[in-house]
Amino acid sequence: KDRLAKLVVGDALDAKTQIGPVVDQSQLKQDEDYIAIGRQEGADLAFGGERLDRETRGFYLQPALFTQATNAMRIS
Repeated sequence: KDRLAKLVVGDALDAKTQIGPVVDQSQLKQDEDYIAIGRQEGADLAFGGERLDRETRGFYLQPALFTQATNAMRIS
């Protein structure tokens, strides 16, 4: 969890960025839908999964960390 919090999400052309934007709005929605599915199926969202605003255009999302997930869940 602490390591995820330190990851830099931002412009893919910035050398400091470790995670760039999601490819498009459709993919962002799909990612958010899977986060919701994980929670509905009983996994614990321990960190992240939130949209982020950045100075550059793009669709930014915090990395998500689930705990209490099982292999039977769709997020696995």
